[in-house]
Amino acid sequence: MNNVCPRCVMDSSAEGFYKYDNDCSFCRNMEIKSANDEQANDLNNLVDSIKFKNRGKQYDCLIGVSGGVDSAYVLHKAIQIGLRPLVIHVDNGWNTALSQHNVEKLVVRSNSTFLSEILYWPEYRDHLKALLRSNVVDLELLADNIMNKVLLRTAIKYNIKHILNGVNTTTEGIALPKNWAWNKLDGTNLTSIIKRYSESNIDKIKPIGPSAFYSLQKFYGVKNIPFLNYFDFNKEKALIELKERFDFVPYRYKHYESVFTRFYQGYILPNKFGIDKRKMHFSALIVSGEMSREKACELLNTSPYPSQSLLLRDKKFVSKKLGLDNSALDEYISQPEVPHDTYKTNVKNLQFAKRLFKLEVGFNR
Repeated sequence: MNNVCPRCVMDSSAEGFYKYDNDCSFCRNMEIKSANDEQANDLNNLVDSIKFKNRGKQYDCLIGVSGGVDSAYVLHKAIQIGLRPLVIHVDNGWNTALSQHNVEKLVVRSNSTFLSEILYWPEYRDHLKALLRSNVVDLELLADNIMNKVLLRTAIKYNIKHILNGVNTTTEGIALPKNWAWNKLDGTNLTSIIKRYSESNIDKIKPIGPSAFYSLQKFYGVKNIPFLNYFDFNKEKALIELKERFDFVPYRYKHYESVFTRFYQGYILPNKFGIDKRKMHFSALIVSGEMSREKACELLNTSPYPSQSLLLRDKKFVSKKLGLDNSALDEYISQPEVPHDTYKTNVKNLQFAKRLFKLEVGFNR
């Protein structure tokens, strides 16, 4: 039985968990990060810097919009304070109808210039199937790696120096446990898995590694800004503003704007790996004062899927879209986890590159 934090809902299933009398290592790390954010993040200085470094250009910042709450609120606040964003959405084929509705409303009502990067589906599908066949835990590695690459490439193309992202301490301050995911810039690991298991070559969708990512950021002077940390961000209040301004419709849980992410977080992670990501999402809200521990425990006693009927529909849809037979997902769930470092990895160079260039990854979940 897992040892549970008395303050939040993180437990010993998470690598790096240490329980103290009144809290845990994850709580404490989030509070330290929150304090550092409050001291370092000055909105007026940030806005002045963005406007100055991008003066004379058509756009002064780039915002990647997924259809989720955090990125939507980034766009809302950027427009509100007078920035001129270029908005981009990376379409990997898994958008829900609701997320498409939300993105459309955001773009139209904010009167923003919008780009849609549509990934080549046959290759993306085969790469995703390769991740499934590898039995590693981080099935979002492909989506997040390519997202970081597309955002950086777009910023360079349009000579934009600032990428505003929805990363924030309020809802994401609990660090992602190492055994729940993999570093998103380990292009070597992703490439190794794809080459071993994919039915197609790496042609149109090529992963990016840390040296290329950080050196390009440094050379072109592109900064990833966790924009919501510059505000007194409150998720419930943000939702009210988004509903009023954009007719925004929320999702049941974080990142459920994607069908595959919903299926991954709501079905694959709990059933194959024994991981419920709601623990870290709820814990961040508990520490930031937006959710009671009692409410979090109550929700954790329910299914991470909005309904059983939706789960059955998603399972059928995912199987069909990936070209799998009816029993393939059940067989996959029954197979044991394989560690990421069973395959080639560049993880030893990741921290070195990060320290060398002193830059941050933009999109990480």
